Amino acid sequence: MLNFPDMLNIDHPIFLEIVQRSLEKLLPALGGYERHSYTLNSNYHMKLLDGHADCYLARHGSREIEVVANGLAETEYRPTIGFTLRSKDESRVFRRIIEKSEISENGLFISNYIFVSLPTLTTFDEEKDWIDRTAAQADTVAGISYQEDNADDYADV
Repeated sequence: MLNFPDMLNIDHPIFLEIVQRSLEKLLPALGGYERHSYTLNSNYHMKLLDGHADCYLARHGSREIEVVANGLAETEYRPTIGFTLRSKDESRVFRRIIEKSEISENGLFISNYIFVSLPTLTTFDEEKDWIDRTAAQADTVAGISYQEDNADDYADV
């Protein structure tokens, strides 16, 4: 398992290089080991340009859940967006959860979970392309677009 807990968006190319080189070195050394599945988890905080994280999330919240949760002692309801994109043959799953960031006042916390299970996995580049395309589709579904700067990304929702 590779873990990069404090990676910034500008570190993403370095992360990909480490993963690709690790696979290139480790898999042949394991002698005949075949990969049939993998999981990938990513979590990150996204600052919003307009600063309306609460409004964005409220559009997708459940009024019924809010009423029940706010009626309970010592709790507060916070809407969360969650959805799954799945390949038609069900061999690839991309699950996204979007909630209010706990560390960025006007930001979102986005969690992605990817699971791929195929009889024979494709190349690293083909898998990366699928992940990139599906992440872009998830952004479209969630109504998120990005504006990049030199240090980090900002989202417009």
